[in-house]
Amino acid sequence: MGSRAFLTKSGIDAWRRENQGDEWRAQTKTAVFLAIDGKALGIAAVADPIKETTRQTAKQLLFWSSYFLSLTHCMT
Repeated sequence: MGSRAFLTKSGIDAWRRENQGDEWRAQTKTAVFLAIDGKALGIAAVADPIKETTRQTAKQLLFWSSYFLSLTHCMT
């Protein structure tokens, strides 16, 4: 399981499914290629759309990460 490039490096031909992967990537989805026993079996799409709370969560993460960095700096 992985990107088409990863499967290719592993000696697995996943090119036949690349058109579907391109279509999903154009929709901001991540294409994950699936293989078993050295043969490409399928492709899946993974998506995590931005939620209404994303902006506030990002602000909180930024605040707390700078807070902890400040504390760490003071303790060293």
